[in-house]
Amino acid sequence: MDKAKILVVDDKTFICKELKDRLTEKGYLAQSASSGEEALRMLGETPFDLVILDLAMPGMDGYELGRRMRATLATKGIKILVLTAKGDPADRLRAHTEFAPDAFMLKPFKIAELFAEITKLLNNKK
Repeated sequence: MDKAKILVVDDKTFICKELKDRLTEKGYLAQSASSGEEALRMLGETPFDLVILDLAMPGMDGYELGRRMRATLATKGIKILVLTAKGDPADRLRAHTEFAPDAFMLKPFKIAELFAEITKLLNNKK
């Protein structure tokens, strides 16, 4: 089976680097984008299996990227895991209303829990 392709989208470069390194160690093909605009461009070039998405980013935020992904035939089936510090129930409701992410986790996170969620999402994709 092919290795799953995962895109990490977060404006914090240290989070992108940490997650990309950890994902690569686990055998995934990981790339990162530091903005919604960059992520959208990458999504047009590569068929990703999962996007790990921060909601709070300057420019195109995670809500807008999620909406655009769900509205585009080529990307609407990609699993989206929201990984955000926005812990208010209103933020979770807004995300579910606007683009229905497949999973929602809060920062700070435990890496083991993140990998359990990634495994679950990718197994459900098969």
